[in-house]
Amino acid sequence: MIAKNRRLYAAVAAQAAKIVYERHVRIASQEALVALGVYGLLWGDFMLYMSRRRVEQRRERYFGFFAKPALVAEVLDCWVSSENSPSGQRTVNEWATKYVGKAVSREANSVTSQGVLRTANVRKTLIRKFTKEFDFANLCADIAHSCPTMTHVLKSFSTTTRQENHASDTSMAKKFMRLGASLLSLLGERSQQNNYVKSVFSLYLYASGAQRQIIAVLSRLGLCSSYTALVGSRPLEDMPKIQLSEDNAPPKLPSCGRGVGLINRLAINQRTRVRNIARTYELGHVYDNYNINYKTAEQTLGRRDTQENGTCATVFPLFNARREDMRTSDLLTSLDQAPCLSRDDILLSLRENEVLDEYLQHSILRIIVMHGGTSFQRFRDTIMKSVPSTPEKIPLHKTEVFPLPAMNIDESSTTGNADVLDAIFREVGHHLDSPLTWDAVKIVFGDQLSVSRQRGVTSDRTGHDNPQRTHANVVQGPGFFHYLMAAAGGTLETHFGNPHLGARDPGSLSNHNNILGRKPIVTSSMPPYRVTRDLIFVSLYARILHCLELVTECNSLEEYAQSVTLERLKEDAKKVLQRFANPQIVAELRQERKRSESELSRSNTANNATAKPEESTSSSSSQLAGDMVFENAVLFNRDALHLFAFTTVVREGDSGMILIMLKLYALAYRAMRRPRYSLESMTQLHNLLYIWPKPLRDIIMQNWVINPTGKPNAFVPVDLMQEHFIFWIKVIYGAQGSNASPEWLEKISPCIGILRELATQLNEALGSKQGNKHQTPELENDIRELIKSLRMHSVYSIERGRTIEGDKAQVPNVQAVGLNQIAEPLQNYNDEFERTRRRRRMTPLIGDPLIPRSYSPVVLELDGDNSDSETGSESSSSDDRSTASGSIDCDQQSEVVLEYDPSDLEDDLGEPQAAEEDLNFVFSLDTEDDVDLDM
Repeated sequence: MIAKNRRLYAAVAAQAAKIVYERHVRIASQEALVALGVYGLLWGDFMLYMSRRRVEQRRERYFGFFAKPALVAEVLDCWVSSENSPSGQRTVNEWATKYVGKAVSREANSVTSQGVLRTANVRKTLIRKFTKEFDFANLCADIAHSCPTMTHVLKSFSTTTRQENHASDTSMAKKFMRLGASLLSLLGERSQQNNYVKSVFSLYLYASGAQRQIIAVLSRLGLCSSYTALVGSRPLEDMPKIQLSEDNAPPKLPSCGRGVGLINRLAINQRTRVRNIARTYELGHVYDNYNINYKTAEQTLGRRDTQENGTCATVFPLFNARREDMRTSDLLTSLDQAPCLSRDDILLSLRENEVLDEYLQHSILRIIVMHGGTSFQRFRDTIMKSVPSTPEKIPLHKTEVFPLPAMNIDESSTTGNADVLDAIFREVGHHLDSPLTWDAVKIVFGDQLSVSRQRGVTSDRTGHDNPQRTHANVVQGPGFFHYLMAAAGGTLETHFGNPHLGARDPGSLSNHNNILGRKPIVTSSMPPYRVTRDLIFVSLYARILHCLELVTECNSLEEYAQSVTLERLKEDAKKVLQRFANPQIVAELRQERKRSESELSRSNTANNATAKPEESTSSSSSQLAGDMVFENAVLFNRDALHLFAFTTVVREGDSGMILIMLKLYALAYRAMRRPRYSLESMTQLHNLLYIWPKPLRDIIMQNWVINPTGKPNAFVPVDLMQEHFIFWIKVIYGAQGSNASPEWLEKISPCIGILRELATQLNEALGSKQGNKHQTPELENDIRELIKSLRMHSVYSIERGRTIEGDKAQVPNVQAVGLNQIAEPLQNYNDEFERTRRRRRMTPLIGDPLIPRSYSPVVLELDGDNSDSETGSESSSSDDRSTASGSIDCDQQSEVVLEYDPSDLEDDLGEPQAAEEDLNFVFSLDTEDDVDLDM
């Protein structure tokens, strides 16, 4: 009660004080006005007098008026309120508008003078600004901080009171970004020098595939730069050129001048950057051909459809590579010492077999937890963290890649490949005749045809030309993307079966393709690579899950998953591998069938005269052994698991596992009728085991797959990265109409990486959350249908006497067949290796020999990597390969104990010479999925 009375008394006292204050103000104001009138002065004269900058009035002016901001605001509000006269309001409004105009003009001048939106120094800052430091949100915040008055005006203009009081933080953040975009656009209209954001947006539009007309429309609205500013107004022949500087001299940026265009500046900057990097780091190189068809809508004389054939190349700094570990002299010495390749070197050692089995078992676990249903998801993180690895696994790092200008050189010949190599080395700043260039080994990657032609260049020029012109310091690294395509094509053809049999060959890929309702496949005209690989893998997923059902004898995998432990799951995965991916079981079944057929043949011959026909037929069918359907299905599991493992180890960057897969496919490619890839695999194995010095071998094994993102499980083959760039050049950045020319491709190709990076960056910052790749399709329905078919036909249950019709009934065991067929190609390879080595010691017509004649080779001591080979042979040791004089004898071949039964080989061989001719298989790379880096 007392507190209430106190509040009441206080309110009454405040009201009384206010009345007294207003009375005093009224009386004082009337007296002041009377005093001013006595002297003929107006109230405005007194206000002007008090507002002028005079020393004696500063104190009174501040403490009497401006010390109370609320009083100042109230006075100004009265001047613009309806209580003031219309003319008075208009006068104040006009002054305030002019004042705000001057204020925002000062803010704009300040931003322009700071140069934060300029690209005048584009030659020095373009790469850094446009690809690394462009952050639209931070840029908007910086501009808003530098232009508070204009920001407040725009915010007041675009925001209602309701929005300000009730809008969510997300909505206000979007509004703030739009205000920033408006500020940036207006600053660009104030000065053409403030064109940073417009230039970025024009590059983004071009990087996203926008046509010229779209860019022109948005440029007219002031949202981006013009198309001419983007591509330049000068003719291509008048564009500035980069001159090759002397060795050890940093490259100089050419003077660009006006009319060059943003893309040309970007390309020049990037090419100069590559040359600077080449002076600091050793580079890896990769190239591949491109074929672009230009269509003419109306053909006339001199205007018709054409096809441009050229070459695109990319370089990247080698990870963990030192120049002293890449000496050409060390390479040539090691090559001259190297023993020949034997079959023992291709076969897996006991330890490698154990590592492979462990990885295949983990691959089965991975398939189960990824495609077995939601109940298995609880094991996913544990299994994905326990991936087996070898000591040669590449450390996680990020690889920068730099596309080079496209070359109007056809690399479809040996001479063309030599020209390509020369052009690449010139582009990165290497003088071909310089000792510095010759002294360091150059590592070049590519597809099988390209690297074989590179070797052809060295072979043809050795003994005839100057050693520095033979490219003997160039070593060829493998292109695993093309290896994977060859493996996928071979697996498809091996297990495709006869499409006319349908369900009578229930385990064939052709039958599974029909069950899934996919487009028919003709093996003579291969579908795109992604289609082939996806068919193999979805069939493998269904088979693994079905085999898990058979191993566990459960009613459903859902019930099994709810109660199984991780240890039990690992044991069951091991059983799946031993029972349903074991070629030894296939060999035993086929041996049984062969014996039963021999016995039936003898029995039918002896009893043919006395036995009735129906009795003979019944007796024959009842005594048959083996099961072709089961045998083919088991071999498919083994081959598809190898392909799955090959794909995953490349993504993981495990070079030790990649080497194991290389040995497997050196045999399998030959049985799959890919002898060129078999030969290429043997060549790479020979290089890795004997020819390349250990430091060089380690460098190559740490760089034959690269990681453009720096994320785990994101390694990609080097040749896939090149195919990826070629795809974007052809689909997005290739010019149309009269602008289509090799000169345009040369200009745009160095910018591909930057343009893609910029597009991704802006999509993530400003676009909707769509991701950067297609959503993985749901395979649950596909897997369910395939499992249903496998159950119905008892594909993985042995039914003795079950056969398949036709000449493709029995799937060959590609490992056994390849091993049996490898002897003659291996001998031919070693003979050619010896001939080339002898030519290296010859004195050429120009210059000195690569290896002096007086040099007596000493056999390279091996580390014993194959000392525990399953054959137990020691013939690959240096003592057995050397004669008393120290020369190397490649004719001595070690005896090999076959892993498989010889009778199985006889059934699988067919015509040995048929495998010597490469099938003309070509996977088309038509879509982005075919060259997706996330394979």
